[in-house]
Amino acid sequence: MVPIQQDSWLCLILLLGLLGMVISLHAPPGSLTWAQWLEIQHINMAYPQRNAAMQVVNRYRMVCKDRNTFLHKTFAYVAGICNIPNVTCSQPGKTNCHNSSVQVPITYCNLTRNAMNYTNCRYQQTWTQKSLPVRTDPPKTVPGTLWFQFTWIRSS
Repeated sequence: MVPIQQDSWLCLILLLGLLGMVISLHAPPGSLTWAQWLEIQHINMAYPQRNAAMQVVNRYRMVCKDRNTFLHKTFAYVAGICNIPNVTCSQPGKTNCHNSSVQVPITYCNLTRNAMNYTNCRYQQTWTQKSLPVRTDPPKTVPGTLWFQFTWIRSS
């Protein structure tokens, strides 16, 4: 199915509306929206050094996250993947999967030293480039609003 302009705008508006963003199994802490949590955990590379970048992620839960992936693309780029034609999903029963049209630079951070104080956690990083698979599920009605599920399909 080829998206029409109206559908593309709806997808982008809903994604940028920051309502009901899903990127992991954990809810965002405090008053953060799913989109803010996505940017903090996976897109915010204001701190290119791995330990500093992970301190930003860890300070919200005050524990050392065992691993994390940072995408070196903007939020708008990731949301725009929903406008790329559908591909077959790797997860049975799931639809509306999309792959980025180009490989995306990615940094993987793996915990090498856990600590009681999250500021003392230490990480090892590796870099790669991969096609970025995402799934966009149809909008669902929530009283008074619409939300759109956006799932970044992480490969191991």
